[in-house]
Amino acid sequence: MKLVYHIIIFFALALMLTACGDDAVSGVGVQAGQSFDLPIGQSAILPGGSNRLVFAQVLKDSRCPRLIDCFGQGRAKVKMVLCNSDNSKQDIELTQGQSQVIQLDGLPRFKLNLIDLFPLPGLNRTVRPEEYVLRLALDELDPVQP
Repeated sequence: MKLVYHIIIFFALALMLTACGDDAVSGVGVQAGQSFDLPIGQSAILPGGSNRLVFAQVLKDSRCPRLIDCFGQGRAKVKMVLCNSDNSKQDIELTQGQSQVIQLDGLPRFKLNLIDLFPLPGLNRTVRPEEYVLRLALDELDPVQP
């Protein structure tokens, strides 16, 4: 039963990702210098309005469960898809606490930081894929000097 559930979620996300360039896909608008929350399967409209960032999948979640003292902190790793204005797609993998530089069409470079992933795993409860929400920050970088 659990396998069927995961297959359904996978195909639902895959269908949504094929609509990357579709104007009908809505999303939350974000600005540089802000942090924002992004539920799985949803998109963020990046500065300039013609690029979107979609939270596609949690690749790894080895974080310590709530109410448990763990020796190691563990990390979360996620996959996002950057949908460019020309309908091209770029996969982005981020690990909690790390950042990646992205270049948007005709705009400055930005640094994307994965701040946190919610909710934390539970001791006797697995987080369902549709429950995940990312907290990200987007910062504009200084122009590259020649």
